[in-house]
Amino acid sequence: QRAVEHGISAEEEHRRILRRALAEADEDFPDLKGLLVAMPNVGEDADFERLSESPRHLDLS
Repeated sequence: QRAVEHGISAEEEHRRILRRALAEADEDFPDLKGLLVAMPNVGEDADFERLSESPRHLDLS
């Protein structure tokens, strides 16, 4: 919907969002690094580990 509002493709909208997220912060949009650094240190690293169980079946039909 944002892409349509801006008159661009969805791919270009995604690129713009990523560029802005990775760029320097401004007063309306903090930078991604700043957001990550500001996250509280809660939980255990194991809470975020990927499970190495058998992959689930993917039906592409």
